[in-house]
Amino acid sequence: MHLPLHITLLFIGVFALIQVPLTVFVGYRRAKTGVQFFDGGDPILLRRMRAHGNYIETVPTVPGITLLRVVAVLPLVVGLCLAYVIHSKPRTA
Repeated sequence: MHLPLHITLLFIGVFALIQVPLTVFVGYRRAKTGVQFFDGGDPILLRRMRAHGNYIETVPTVPGITLLRVVAVLPLVVGLCLAYVIHSKPRTA
């Protein structure tokens, strides 16, 4: 089953719009607590950071894979990944 390209792009846009409030919530809590790095022991900031991190980690995977299937560039992506793996092997002197 292939989704039309405009539907995939619509979902990518919706996912991007959902990301903005998550980022803002973390920023507001950082400003309120004065914590610049890590969570500073604040459980609310930690929860917001985890929600934002989990979203960033998982959401781009689904539309990305769908977009790859829609435009049928899977062979190109596989070739680029293989080229990266082949060329990234450590060289011995």
